Amino acid sequence: IVGTMLLVQVILNKNTFNGLFGRKTSYNVITTIDAKESAECTLILGSHYDSDMDRADIFTFLKDKFLPRWLSSSFKIVSVASIPVLLVFLVIALCLPQRGVGVKTFLFLFPTILCGFSIFYLVTMFSYKKRNSSVGRKGLQAAGLSLAVADYLKLHPELVPDNLKIIVASFGSKECGAKGSEQFILQHFGRDGLLINPVMLNFAKVGNTQNTVVQGDMGYKNIYDLKINNVAYTAMKEEGLNPNFAYNKKLFSDSTPFSKRKIPTTTVIFKKGDNELVNAYDDAFKGAINVTVDTMNYMHARQQLYKGEKEIIR
Repeated sequence: IVGTMLLVQVILNKNTFNGLFGRKTSYNVITTIDAKESAECTLILGSHYDSDMDRADIFTFLKDKFLPRWLSSSFKIVSVASIPVLLVFLVIALCLPQRGVGVKTFLFLFPTILCGFSIFYLVTMFSYKKRNSSVGRKGLQAAGLSLAVADYLKLHPELVPDNLKIIVASFGSKECGAKGSEQFILQHFGRDGLLINPVMLNFAKVGNTQNTVVQGDMGYKNIYDLKINNVAYTAMKEEGLNPNFAYNKKLFSDSTPFSKRKIPTTTVIFKKGDNELVNAYDDAFKGAINVTVDTMNYMHARQQLYKGEKEIIR
């Protein structure tokens, strides 16, 4: 039992720890800015928001559904205590040679079953919940940033090339977001006119880290993709920010479904301002606008270079 649970929860789903729970998808196309002329390329402004609700910790999830708080705390205590209890019962069973097989089986089997479920609970609780800390607040800041950029571009249409369409898409966090991003691609890429020569510019979060341009798993990258990373890096430099490159190695994130299909992606993390409620977006907003405009200009220039070709991203 323990081995099966650890296999499904940890080994096969090491990035999400949700293997025994329903796989949901979550994405919203918030708005689109249509091209002034015939659309020849599409820029996706991506972001994510919190939507997972700690589903791996069942009792915490139930507690949020108005069950008493002591239920989750009690189960955590029982889970930790069950491990030494198992060892005690095992020693007792081994030290009672005069007892029958039935008594020994009961002494060993009952705590083993309890311990198995307890280990499963503890693994999901400690591994999953800590990885999910504060993602909602920072993710929502990034979602608000992408909407602010879109609003600014609507007010300044002269910044948008005539042949370029913009889509603002928000995805749920963690597993829901990655699956939602994948579903977005499956529904639209190559199936309708929504995604024409697409490029994804992903605002990951507004956090305490340095401004960063994330380069994902190099196995999915191509020349055009890496140039988009360089465009974002240069644009942030021009805004007076201090960006650096980082690698997002083999983590199934919002950008992965795009990268797997050779769609250029760039993920940008902005450092937040001093006042989170009022001034958090000052530098981040200026940097995001600059990155977006420079990316659009790069896409437009490349489209003019390959004028007449239906697909240029490769």
